[in-house]
Amino acid sequence: MQQKVCDNNQGFMKLTRKQVKKIAHLAQIKLTPEEISEFQEHLSEILSYVRQMQEIDTDYVQPTAQVSGLVNVFRNDTGQKGQRLSQKEVLANAPDQKDGYFKVKPVL
Repeated sequence: MQQKVCDNNQGFMKLTRKQVKKIAHLAQIKLTPEEISEFQEHLSEILSYVRQMQEIDTDYVQPTAQVSGLVNVFRNDTGQKGQRLSQKEVLANAPDQKDGYFKVKPVL
């Protein structure tokens, strides 16, 4: 259930202290009474900006994932002839090896 916030004289919705406390609880942070007042103002201003953006008419704006026009350029994943390394060459710079394999610390 969405809680309503009260409208103040600056034209934006202001969060209540109770709402700020709940947000802090959900974020698992402890706030002092002074910090609650400070975040009450800051978070309320953020919500005001979001409300302003919701009022923008975007009916004629095409959805897009990016705006630069760049596209990925792919090449075939093929090996180059004569560039094949032997197992010994591959393991030459390995910090640790055992029985022809890279030896790494276990990841649990």
